[in-house]
Amino acid sequence: MALLIATPTAVLFCALALVLTNVYAPKAAPPREVSAVELMAKLLPDIEKTVNIYAYKDAEIVELRVLRDGAPRVSGVLKNKTDRVISVECDIDLANVDGSRISTATERVEKAPALSSMPFEFPVHNPETVYALVRKMRTVQ
Repeated sequence: MALLIATPTAVLFCALALVLTNVYAPKAAPPREVSAVELMAKLLPDIEKTVNIYAYKDAEIVELRVLRDGAPRVSGVLKNKTDRVISVECDIDLANVDGSRISTATERVEKAPALSSMPFEFPVHNPETVYALVRKMRTVQ
């Protein structure tokens, strides 16, 4: 008699325990990862209207290095992307071995031939210079 009462009661308690602990509940899908574009659109919705990044398109420096054999100097190659001869002025940051900016230089590459590359070189007046970084370029007459 006790077995007839205890068995259904135990089954009922087990069923209630399974239902209340959500063992058989459907699993929720993991949250979708937000892409970088969506995150930027959410954080800065008007970025295209407020920020204008100017990119110089007439020429580019395809190679730039600091030569330290003898007196230090910056050497590089300027590629003219236009169909005319241009002169380009470059603002260059000069850095030491730690990457700290130690000085700047503004140099001019004269008469770069149309649609071709032209090597250039200029002296550096700070002997600690190890790195060079082009900050800004502009066409000059």
